[in-house]
Amino acid sequence: MLRSSLRNLKTVRSGIGLIAAPLLRRTKALENAHQGEDCYIFGDGASIKYFDLSKFADKRGIAVGVIPHHRQFEETAIEYWILPEPMFFWPAIRRGPYRSRADRARFQNFFKPTRRLKRRVTCFLNVTNFPVGLSRKTFYFFDRLPTNRPEVFKIKEINYFAGSINASLTLAAYLGFRRAFLVGFDYTHNPACAGHWYEKGPGIPQEFHSYNQDFFSWISQHLEVVTVVPTPQETSLASIDYTTLTGGTLEYRENTDLITIEELTELSVWYDYRIFNTE
Repeated sequence: MLRSSLRNLKTVRSGIGLIAAPLLRRTKALENAHQGEDCYIFGDGASIKYFDLSKFADKRGIAVGVIPHHRQFEETAIEYWILPEPMFFWPAIRRGPYRSRADRARFQNFFKPTRRLKRRVTCFLNVTNFPVGLSRKTFYFFDRLPTNRPEVFKIKEINYFAGSINASLTLAAYLGFRRAFLVGFDYTHNPACAGHWYEKGPGIPQEFHSYNQDFFSWISQHLEVVTVVPTPQETSLASIDYTTLTGGTLEYRENTDLITIEELTELSVWYDYRIFNTE
């Protein structure tokens, strides 16, 4: 039974790849588009609350998650946004971790590229979400990327799109960037921190561990990765503190200072986000 199910899954995945081939090949035009440059990659960690995002406008940026809704989004040089989850925008057959299917649909709509992303931002979506982002500025990927470097981007053992950090770093390497500064990826800090900048409070300290070590060992062969930390600290990745990198000073701001109440209300339908309280 298990073997048969696995065969069926493999057949489905192969079929999706074949049907979507024209869309996927289009992405190849962007390979090495920024050869040798540095970039910022913006995550949703709570450390974002201490940073003035306008200080990161000197390099091109890649964003994930909710960053396009940040009040300072337009003060950055973010040119790319990636949402790696497959089938994220599919119709709400089940309500999942929401109060209702209507809430689920509302949450999905919040992340649609048309909601906040400007024309200058290029979007990357899993091809199973076609045609949500149907525009010339939307590109698609599946398990692998169309590439002239199969020895880098077609390794079966590498899960390139397992979450935002893998997907965004893979994209940075694919685009040819030489070095990427991680901003707001707090699981790479010491101590690590759980929580998001759009949730209430400064985040929840976590025990330090070598987060995602196998993937970082691979990506470091193709891209220099530096994590931006609020204050100097020892981390498993190379790190630099915010003040040394930008010349700015840390200033904490609450989620209500960084995103509108209306947008926070939309995010609050997710079952474990601490949007308006810390419990």
